[in-house]
Amino acid sequence: MASSRPSSHAGDVRRTADQLCVHRATLYHRLRRIEEHTGCRLDRGDDRLTLHLGLKLRALAAAYRNRS
Repeated sequence: MASSRPSSHAGDVRRTADQLCVHRATLYHRLRRIEEHTGCRLDRGDDRLTLHLGLKLRALAAAYRNRS
């Protein structure tokens, strides 16, 4: 995947695909794979929040480890 950072385009698939330099169909395919691998449904706000927080915590943990 071109980026592990969540997009800030609030569900705008065209803008997100442009940011990642992929076709919209590719983005839809990747989103389906994320749902399959995580068991989360991206049409549910709570699931999106869970994934977003997980990515933030991962970045914080990596920054903490690299600080030493």
